[in-house]
Amino acid sequence: MSFTSDTEWPRKLQRVFEILKERPANTAQESRYYPGYNKMLAHCFRDTLDYTIAPQAPPPTATREAVDFMVWLLVFDEDLKPVLLVEVKDDSWLSRPATRERADAQMRERYEDVLAECPLTKLYGISFIGTKMRVYAGDVATDEITPPRMPRPYANRTLPRDHLEGEWALDVFSPEGFAKMQEIVGFIRHEETT
Repeated sequence: MSFTSDTEWPRKLQRVFEILKERPANTAQESRYYPGYNKMLAHCFRDTLDYTIAPQAPPPTATREAVDFMVWLLVFDEDLKPVLLVEVKDDSWLSRPATRERADAQMRERYEDVLAECPLTKLYGISFIGTKMRVYAGDVATDEITPPRMPRPYANRTLPRDHLEGEWALDVFSPEGFAKMQEIVGFIRHEETT
């Protein structure tokens, strides 16, 4: 079977995430889920050699914090053009409004880095926090990213406790999450062949 005809995630993949979730939090907790998402993306694109999954380190700039140096994943087409953007964070990022806002901002920074290189009409991006996902789409023609940025309500105050709460509500292992991944992969494959 291939991912496009599957009806759910393979049990072995689900087990990988169960093991990763059980790992104790430590200094490397940000990278805890990388092996699982690498395996998941390989499963999504496994029946063809037309795609490459590669970790990306953001270029060093004065605006990026050294302690927040994250590796992110890109799926490239056969011409090594980006067709899917993936950011992976640990579950703890859901617990505070400031970390949710930073996760959203980092996704938007990744779009700044790669949207212009995408050969498709839109570049999907997925922000995974644990197994929760928020799906983004960048329109290549207009450079518009959806969902739109949610502004800080008050410039001189801390963020409200509910800022961006519920934006990562879709679990990738739910039937709806699985269907969303199939939709995204289906879009990429269809656009690549037209």
